[in-house]
Amino acid sequence: MRALGARTDDNLFLKLYNISLSPRWRPVTVAGAVIILALLLRLIYGEIPSPASDEEVVRSLQDLAGVRGLIQGTLTAPALAAHLSYPLRLLRLITVAVLLFGAAHLLSQARVRLMGSPAMVIVTLSLVHLVIINAMWFYNDRYYLTLLPGMIYFAARLAVETGLSRAVALGCISLLSLISISGTWDMLRFNQACADGYNYLRTSGIAAAEIDGGYSINGWVLYAHPENLPEGWSPAEDVPFVTSDRQPPYVISNTPLPDHEILREISWRAPFWAASNRIYVLRQQE
Repeated sequence: MRALGARTDDNLFLKLYNISLSPRWRPVTVAGAVIILALLLRLIYGEIPSPASDEEVVRSLQDLAGVRGLIQGTLTAPALAAHLSYPLRLLRLITVAVLLFGAAHLLSQARVRLMGSPAMVIVTLSLVHLVIINAMWFYNDRYYLTLLPGMIYFAARLAVETGLSRAVALGCISLLSLISISGTWDMLRFNQACADGYNYLRTSGIAAAEIDGGYSINGWVLYAHPENLPEGWSPAEDVPFVTSDRQPPYVISNTPLPDHEILREISWRAPFWAASNRIYVLRQQE
């Protein structure tokens, strides 16, 4: 009787599993997975985390180009992309749910177990990289690139097996292209503005060590070229914003700072999503 009951339960589970993977019930299955994922995240983290924290430099909805956090001055006005936080959280949950659904669908196909050796190598390497990333805490965009070949294979296989819409793929590629191109353009214009501000101070006779030009400028001018540091200073300990908290009298900043006067304001034509389109060259008041 117990064996019969176990077989009945297994058959019921198998039927429900097959029904959930059928085309008619796919939206319901994905919606259920989204709800379960949301509840798990709320249980573990107390909220559904944002896909990009404003406290991070590399991934921030406040600054898609990831450069404004590399100089002084905190921007408080939310950028356009910051208002998309909640829709992006929902989109991320849906994406994960679709991937889980696709994985279950592929695993239910017998021929997946006969996956060819090239594909097996790609998937295995991706799994190994995923384990290493979590074991070594390599939580940064550059490390996630190692997962890209496996994700491309997985997405391509899902498109064939489940009929994933090309419109969705093209839409995501278009969005990525927009962010990549406009973000690169904004980054170059921002860095050029910082360089213009730095050159303005240097041509005015200000020593390089007396300027806080941010991570990039200080890192190149003072850390990579310690000959620009005063005698007795060390690049390992005395470079502002890089290895030291020392506040030089001249600053290139995103915003005006307390007890500083504005020497120059530099603006540029920024993308529509940018949080700002200007920087300030400041001098500390005595």
